[in-house]
Amino acid sequence: MLAGLLAFQPPVSTADALDLLETAFELRGLRDGEGGAVLRRTESALVVAVQRCPVYERIERSGWRGVTACGSYHRRSGWYAAMGVSPEEELTGEQKWGGTQCSTVIRFPVAARVS
Repeated sequence: MLAGLLAFQPPVSTADALDLLETAFELRGLRDGEGGAVLRRTESALVVAVQRCPVYERIERSGWRGVTACGSYHRRSGWYAAMGVSPEEELTGEQKWGGTQCSTVIRFPVAARVS
């Protein structure tokens, strides 16, 4: 929906995908009070960090210890599909395994340069 509102058609460029992801995380993924941050690390990657994840907290309160995936993974997957992109993700921190935050590096392939 965000890509449509901003007149982007899939597949989007890496630069546009990074811009859309930053905007989507700010609007939908990292609400006030979550203690998160989106950092553009390079021209082809973002780092997303969340200190207080409402999905994780809800699951913890329920007493269910079978959580094996990130609560926002499916949301991000939907964003990628809507943009027509397939970035790689590297999980660099998880609260469910005792970390102080959940963090992910989202990387897009870098086009080979011809000299």
